[in-house]
Amino acid sequence: MEDNTDSKESRQQFLYSEFNFDVTSEFGLPESAISTVLMALSLARDLPDAFKNPKIETILKEALNRIWLKLLTMPSYVMTRNEFAVFNFFQDLDLDSTLVAIAINARARYWDETHGDA
Repeated sequence: MEDNTDSKESRQQFLYSEFNFDVTSEFGLPESAISTVLMALSLARDLPDAFKNPKIETILKEALNRIWLKLLTMPSYVMTRNEFAVFNFFQDLDLDSTLVAIAINARARYWDETHGDA
């Protein structure tokens, strides 16, 4: 039987955070940290130079990494409204064709789930 310790360590290193990943919560973060992500997103959207701030960049990239972790490990995962907002903030990232397909499907699932056939 193969030891999965290496893959667990890799996933933990993939996430730059003091928080454990909770797949059931928004961004995989505790409730107290979600407002920090949303504030960073608001600043990055409203102030052109805000994303140059290393703290804002780190917060948003960590949130994005956690969204990707959910999408990659749970193929039918539907993002929350806030996760979708962060995901779309980074929509211009250069992704390989596999990740592009995952992103397209994730966006479609979000819209189908939130807006249906309306």
